[in-house]
Amino acid sequence: MWAKEFVYLVGENDEVLWYKSRDELTDDDTWRIIAVNIYDESWEYILVQQRSKLKKLNPWLWTLAVVWTVEKDDTYESCAIREVKEEIWVDCIDLVEVTKIYYKATLWHRFCSIFSDIIPKDTTITIQEDEVDIAKWIHIDELKIWVENKPEEFTKYTIEIWKYLWVL
Repeated sequence: MWAKEFVYLVGENDEVLWYKSRDELTDDDTWRIIAVNIYDESWEYILVQQRSKLKKLNPWLWTLAVVWTVEKDDTYESCAIREVKEEIWVDCIDLVEVTKIYYKATLWHRFCSIFSDIIPKDTTITIQEDEVDIAKWIHIDELKIWVENKPEEFTKYTIEIWKYLWVL
């Protein structure tokens, strides 16, 4: 399934209980992920990505600028900073943790730490092709219409995160 990556198993208060290989996770496990919203300077545009067709879960669906599993020995923040650099080649200078939520995904339970940053719209975005097919800016009003008309084109957790953050 995945390369031997280890993730923290966490309890109901996000406390680390142990760790486990991703390929051994069961639907009873709870683990950590990060999600990063990136806005332009006007807060009118948001960066979205289409997940690679090579992804095992949710291929070709649209999501936040960056979403990733927090691996063993990572913090939420170190994971977010690294994955923004790897997936879209952007240095997040003012990455801010907005909130943390718990949810049940299609598979597994997760604690998701949500981060935000602001970067200029003319920043060069270079995607990591085995993770991302497309990254693009979209006006938030257009995003709302798109999600309303074609929610099946987005991951379910993305829509929930955007609703929680009042993006939608």
